[in-house]
Amino acid sequence: SSKGKYTVIGLDKYDYEDWLHGEYDTAEEAVLEARKKTKEGMEDASDSSVATVYYAYDPDGNYIGGDIWKEVS
Repeated sequence: SSKGKYTVIGLDKYDYEDWLHGEYDTAEEAVLEARKKTKEGMEDASDSSVATVYYAYDPDGNYIGGDIWKEVS
């Protein structure tokens, strides 16, 4: 990510594609966006193993949240 930015990555677990969804100034923005996008994807997936999920990372590359499938499993 850009220096000091929080990153959101999308992952399609069905075909294993991943992409940079966006960069954010704060951890809160990144986690909220990742959670929102994961929740939207839950409507199209029958199970977490084939879902599209989003992960938020801090500027050092540490996971900070987003994949709400883990909370409902």
